[in-house]
Amino acid sequence: LRNILKLIEMDSLVIPYHGTFILNPKFYVYTDLERLENVCKRMMAEDDMTVLDGLYRDADALYMGNLIPRIDYYHWLIPYSVHYNNLYLQAITRYIEILMKHQRYSEVQQVIVDNIAFFPQSNTMHYHLIWSLICQKNEYYANQQYQNSMEYLTDEQKEELTAYLGRESQMKPNRIPERIPPT
Repeated sequence: LRNILKLIEMDSLVIPYHGTFILNPKFYVYTDLERLENVCKRMMAEDDMTVLDGLYRDADALYMGNLIPRIDYYHWLIPYSVHYNNLYLQAITRYIEILMKHQRYSEVQQVIVDNIAFFPQSNTMHYHLIWSLICQKNEYYANQQYQNSMEYLTDEQKEELTAYLGRESQMKPNRIPERIPPT
C-alpha cells in the first residue's frame, strides 16, 4: 500500500503504529460515509425544495444501496450499516413526505421506485407510492400496488386506503382524492 501511495506522492498518508499501520493524523480524510451523514442531516433540516432536490441527488449518488459492502464477512460493520441505512431511510422518507405536500407525485413515485428495493419492508414507502399513484389518477396501478403491499402496511394505512379505494365495490375511474394523505 505504501509503495502504491508513493507513486502518487501520498506515502505519508499511512504510517506505522504499534506493529500495524494507521492513517496519519496530520491528514483529514473525508469519507463517503461522512459525506452521506452530512447530506442526510442537512436533508432532515432543510425546507427549501430546490436545495432538498440537490441534497437528495447527492445522497442517492452516495448511497446506491451498498455503501458498506461485504457485510456478511465483516460482522463489526453491522452497527455502522444499520446506522447509515436508517439515516438514509429517514432522510428520504422526509423528502418523500415533503414532495407529497408539494403535490409532486410523479417525483414521489420515482424516488420510491429507485429506493424500495433497498427498503422493501418500509410501510411508509409503500403507503406513499400508493397515494402518489392515486393522486396521478392511476387507481388501477394503485390498486395493484395496494394488493402487493398489504403485508407491509400498518392497520391504519390499510384501513385508510381500503376506504378510499373502495375494496368492496367497483373502482371509479380517474377519481381524484378529496384530500391529500396524511404525512
